[in-house]
Amino acid sequence: MEASGDSTSGGAEARIRALDAERQALEGELARRGAELTRVRLRVEELEDQHAFDQQRLGVVDRERTGLRAGLEKTEQALQERIAPLEARIEALTIQRDELAAMVAEAGEARLQNEEQRALVRHLARTQATLEVRTEQLSSVLSSRWYRIARSTWQARRRRPPLGALGLAALAVAVIAVSAALASSIVVVIAGVLGAAIVFTLAVTYTIVVPALRDHRTPRMAGQGTFAEPLPVETAGVQSALSRIEAEPESVNGGAVAPPALAAAGPAAAAPQPDRTDAPARVVTRLVPALHTTEGHERESWLAATRTLELGQLRVAGILDDMSRACFGPECELNCEFTMADWRERLEPNPPHMLLVESAWSGNSGGWQYGVASYPHPDYQGLPELRRLLSWCEERGIPTVFWNKEDPIHFERFKEAAALFDHVLTTDANRIPAYEDLGGDHDRTVHALPFAAQPRLHNPIAVTDARQLEPVFAGTYYRERHRDRQASLEMILDAALPYGLVIYDRTFGTESDEYGFPERFQASIKGRLPYQEVVDVYKRHRVFLNVNSVVDSPTMFSRRVFELLACGTAVLSTDSVGIEAIFGDLVPIATTPQGATAQLERLLHDDAYYTDLVGRARRLVLTEHTYRVRLSRIAAIAGFELSPTAGREVAALALVQESADLEAIEDAMLAQSLAPDEILVGIGDDALAEHGLERLTEHFGPARIRRVLQTTGVEAPQRWRELAAMSAARWVAPLSSSAEYGEHHLRDLTACTDFADGDVIGSAAEPHQAHRYVDSVDPSYALAAREVVSERGWSEDAGEHRRWFDQGVRFYAGEVKSGTQDGFPAATAADSGVSRNAPRRTRGTRRR
Repeated sequence: MEASGDSTSGGAEARIRALDAERQALEGELARRGAELTRVRLRVEELEDQHAFDQQRLGVVDRERTGLRAGLEKTEQALQERIAPLEARIEALTIQRDELAAMVAEAGEARLQNEEQRALVRHLARTQATLEVRTEQLSSVLSSRWYRIARSTWQARRRRPPLGALGLAALAVAVIAVSAALASSIVVVIAGVLGAAIVFTLAVTYTIVVPALRDHRTPRMAGQGTFAEPLPVETAGVQSALSRIEAEPESVNGGAVAPPALAAAGPAAAAPQPDRTDAPARVVTRLVPALHTTEGHERESWLAATRTLELGQLRVAGILDDMSRACFGPECELNCEFTMADWRERLEPNPPHMLLVESAWSGNSGGWQYGVASYPHPDYQGLPELRRLLSWCEERGIPTVFWNKEDPIHFERFKEAAALFDHVLTTDANRIPAYEDLGGDHDRTVHALPFAAQPRLHNPIAVTDARQLEPVFAGTYYRERHRDRQASLEMILDAALPYGLVIYDRTFGTESDEYGFPERFQASIKGRLPYQEVVDVYKRHRVFLNVNSVVDSPTMFSRRVFELLACGTAVLSTDSVGIEAIFGDLVPIATTPQGATAQLERLLHDDAYYTDLVGRARRLVLTEHTYRVRLSRIAAIAGFELSPTAGREVAALALVQESADLEAIEDAMLAQSLAPDEILVGIGDDALAEHGLERLTEHFGPARIRRVLQTTGVEAPQRWRELAAMSAARWVAPLSSSAEYGEHHLRDLTACTDFADGDVIGSAAEPHQAHRYVDSVDPSYALAAREVVSERGWSEDAGEHRRWFDQGVRFYAGEVKSGTQDGFPAATAADSGVSRNAPRRTRGTRRR
């Protein structure tokens, strides 16, 4: 019985143990399933976030497609509407044809443009002088007495002779007949003949000589009265032109200024600049509405006098890596489609204006691998193909430029190539003496050229509603090299760990003893960051971390700093002489763990300070440190005079009714850090007609100022349309006398034209609308394409702008409108390690 009980008890215990093991297995399985469910939920959340983002992007794409479709319809409608103006233009030309006689006098006052015109005028003068001499000679002949007798004889042959002359002639005949009939001797016959002769002579005298002696009229030349008499105005114009020709020295082009032509542009092909010192004030009086023909003529005349060669016309042959190619490509006609094997065939048909080669390890997508840096391989020693390319350029007068962006670390690797070029650029100004000492076959110029940002790639256009607070570092951790960099990197990463640090490791997935972050940072690594996703990540986060391998260079530091600031992302960096020299307090520097923590705390949680800091840094980069500015400097070093702002001119427009309005506009324009290319003031009050805009004229020069007298009672949109149609600028800024403009109003709006694909660019109404495409902007704080205002006028009603948006006009909102001096909210007074009063570099206005 007991044995049976023990057996039963043992079986129960075994069953219990089995059940416990099964329960534990089920609990383990449940835990695994729970973890898997958690991962699935996280994945679902990620997919939902991605779906929301995709839906947002899809909405943007749909809006862009709608805008493009509306723009296409608008273009088709505009083409149809242009037919009537063209017909009006034909009629206007017909009228102008009848006014050419009056224009001859004005044409005579202008300088003759070439030698052919001068020769024609001289020939005309000689012909006229010869004609006058011949006319005088002919007049003297026709006025002589013998000609009068001959003329009377000729006329007597044509007209019936008088009866008295016929009677005398008959008497002479009768005398002869009677003498012959009654002749008794020869004496009687002779006497009769002599009498008849006397009588006949009297008849001739009565018929011809007497009328000739009595006719004192000036002889009339053949054809006289059938041709138009010479016009006195034209005659005076010819005489004036002749006097100027004799007073002016001869010149090859007849005094004409040759238009710029980049195709033949060698170095220093400069466009003529207007003389603003002695030029009279430009005052235009015009009534509204004005004739389109007159406006077009005036605008083209202004353009002809001020047009400058654009940087985009420069043909550049480049040996560049993919990143530099993407940055320089939008700014010029860049050709990187040639390799070491086919460069001659690729370049011969259309030679470049300049050759630009950088320190590329594998330039032109691998086409110049081993062709620029120095290698011991016998096939590449001496850089044979590069030398042949440079010789080809020298034969054709093509300047050559080398940019070493790997300085100072890889100076030795690229110095052999640098010695072959006309001009050498380096990212490290400290290396300039070393390049000057390289020697070589010819002299070279050496300059510093830092990195920059490309606004078409690196810009603040928002990709998310709110930026993430987790600080980010994207780069590499070197275990055995750059010990100072390693210590600085660990310091700043340790400070960022409590804030949710995110790391994108360039060597992620690579097994190597040389690379790899320490164990405490492994949980923060999110993998590698593909290049095509870099800018998107820039814009999603609030703060990026930066460390520097080179700390003592005044110009060399990572290009990432320029790119991040252009995207409106704050940068916290370790020590760098170059960053402090170029950006001052715009990039906080962390030198201690406590300082790094304080800087991160302020950047992540002090919104006013953050907005002010990134706004000022973005302005600096987008106006002074873009690849357009860098390429313009390269072109200038190579000898080309090109304008980086050609085609992006801005005209300020204003309507004034009283003197207070005029003073407000003058104050706003004089305070701008970026001077407008034109200022057009529409005056609607006759009392202000004599106002000469002296303050604006003195500050900007008379060539930029236009005072337009407009008819009172005309609606404001029509007046705006008139001013815009008269402007020669690509963009116009309608100003309001009641608005308060910060000193960087025009600078900030103009900077957006480099990356925003909008017809109207203005200030955002709300913070969440900043740097986004919207349906309207504040009309008083906007920049618009000239064609939009010249066709539609301008309205201060945001609702009207929304109707424009529905019709295909694209609106982009930049910064939120602010009345502060810099255009950004003032930062808090608390100081967490960044001095608000630190010295800043003085920023000049953009050169035009």
